[in-house]
Amino acid sequence: MPSLSRRSTCRPVAICAAIVLPLASCVGERDQLPDTPITAPKAPLETHLRGRVQDLATALPIGGAQVTVDAVSDTSHDDGRYNLQRLRVGASEIMTVRAGYDTARTLLPLLGGDQEFIVRLRKAVP
Repeated sequence: MPSLSRRSTCRPVAICAAIVLPLASCVGERDQLPDTPITAPKAPLETHLRGRVQDLATALPIGGAQVTVDAVSDTSHDDGRYNLQRLRVGASEIMTVRAGYDTARTLLPLLGGDQEFIVRLRKAVP
């Protein structure tokens, strides 16, 4: 087995020491850290719900439909789009009403942040 020169064995030790020693110097410096507690990121407190109202059979947009969640409402535009802002997070009922169609009621989990939901209305039977 060939013998290693002193120089070749010192080099890896020197490199290792250059990495480990600065890391070791960080240990025990807790006194210098701020006393503020670390907390998990907060979940959004409100939801913004947007989407479209469509005919169940044809998937065509329905304008003039009233979409309501927790006393917040919007009327769908000609392209069927609606937008409800600042809803509370949690399970809520979305109710959609339009003349000539059955009223749609859906229990929807509002998770916070921006959500999208398509409402499909069935034509009312005369």
